[in-house]
Amino acid sequence: MLDAGFAEVLVVTGAEDASLRSALEGLDCRILFAPEWAEGMAASLRTGIAALDPESIGVCVFLGDMPLVPVALCGELVAGAQAAGYGARPRCEGKPGHPVAFTRAAFVDLLALAGDQGATALLKARPEAVAYCDTADSGVRLDIDTPADLSRAAAAWKA
Repeated sequence: MLDAGFAEVLVVTGAEDASLRSALEGLDCRILFAPEWAEGMAASLRTGIAALDPESIGVCVFLGDMPLVPVALCGELVAGAQAAGYGARPRCEGKPGHPVAFTRAAFVDLLALAGDQGATALLKARPEAVAYCDTADSGVRLDIDTPADLSRAAAAWKA
């Protein structure tokens, strides 16, 4: 939910549902299984958006392979999304990153996504309705897809 209280944390799982549920046991979050997870990122987004409280005014989307994103940036992203009308994302060294905040206006579009794509195309299609929050925190761009990425993330975490 996109408000000052960040009322609920939803975690969307797929192939590793059982191990993720076990790892998250005891944490204050609601775990959702994306039955169409093999389709890709769009299935996770649809599952999460569909599970939001009907009164939600927006959402901040975090990716599971980006553990060093600065959570503290969410307040600025929320304000930016609300002011722009559709969404907001951080930008580091001129390149967009994560997490991304969306207003309720984006929900229909997010629910219509298909395949192994995220919401980047939606954001690019509405430049006038998307805010960018510049940051020097490289965590907004560091995703872990390979062992080398994991080593870079571990080094950044220790720094």
